[in-house]
Amino acid sequence: MNDGKTCPDGRTPLMPGTKMNINGLEYVIQYMISFGGSCIAYSANRVLTNYEATIGIKTRLAIIKEFYPRKLSNIISRDGDSLYVTPNNQAAFDELKRYFEHGIASQVAYYGEDSNKALPPAQGGMTNNTIYSIVDLTQGDLLENYPAQLSMYDISEILISLCNAMKNIHNNGKLYLDLKPSNIFLFTKDRSESRRIALFDFDTLLSINDIATAAIPFSKGWSPYEQEHGQRSEITFASDIYAIGAIFYWLISGKEVTNEILDCIEWGNFLFLNECGVLRNWKNARITSERILSKTLKRDSKERVQNVEVLLG
Repeated sequence: MNDGKTCPDGRTPLMPGTKMNINGLEYVIQYMISFGGSCIAYSANRVLTNYEATIGIKTRLAIIKEFYPRKLSNIISRDGDSLYVTPNNQAAFDELKRYFEHGIASQVAYYGEDSNKALPPAQGGMTNNTIYSIVDLTQGDLLENYPAQLSMYDISEILISLCNAMKNIHNNGKLYLDLKPSNIFLFTKDRSESRRIALFDFDTLLSINDIATAAIPFSKGWSPYEQEHGQRSEITFASDIYAIGAIFYWLISGKEVTNEILDCIEWGNFLFLNECGVLRNWKNARITSERILSKTLKRDSKERVQNVEVLLG
C-alpha cells in the first residue's frame, strides 16, 4: 500500500480519494497496489449507478491501471491528476501507449476453458491526458489480498488454473513475464465449484519471437534471474514456469523465494517445507510440493521443466 506521494522510481501516483470519470462511470482511488514498466496500478471503488443502488448491489471494486511509462518518467509531469508530456516527446509517449492499448485488447484472448466468466474483460478509457485500463472485480479479490495460507484444496485449484491459463498463452507463442499475486484475480463461485484464477494484466505479454529486441519486464521476487538481468537468450517458456513455482511457494509458505530457498532446492534439501503449516499431516501434498518446486525454482532456466503441462501431470 502507498501513501500516493511517490513511487521509488520517481513517478507520482494519484492520491487516495482521487475521483475519476471513465467511460461514464465514476471511480474513487483507494491506494496504489503496484507499479510496473508501463503503468501504476490502483485499487479503486466504483460508485454505484442509481439502478445498482436501487437493487441493493454492494460497492463495486475495480483495478485501475494508469499508463505512465517508467521509460519516459523523466519527461512526464503530473499537474493535479493529469499527466503532461513535453511536445517533442509526444510521439514516443503515443507509441508506448499503443502497446498498452494492445495489452488491454489482448486480455480476452487467453482465458480458454479455465476462464473466469465472472471477471469482465478490461476496458480502456481516456482521461487525465492518458489511458486507463479498468477491470471490475466481482465474486473475489486479488490473490495478494487473500490470507497467505489457504487450504491445500484451494492451493491445488489455484495452481491448476494458473497452469491452464499459462498453457493457453504459451500455445499462442506468447510469454506472460509478469506473474505475481497482484496480477492474479482469485474468484469464488458456488460452493459446489472450485476457486479459480484469472490473469488481468496483459501489457507485458511478448511474442517469443520478440524477445531479442523488446523491453524485458520483471518483478523482483517473482521473476527469474534471466529476466532481472536481461539475459535474452535464456528467456523462454521456462521463465514463466519459474514464476509459477514462486507463486506456489508463496501460497504454501506465505513468503517470497530467497536465495537460501533456491540453494536448498538445488541441493535437494526440502526441510524448509517443515515450516509450511498447510502441508502438515498431508504426506501426498508434501511430495507434490517437492516435485513442483524442484521442477520450477531452478536458477538455470534449462534445468526447469520447459512445458507447463508437465506440472499438470
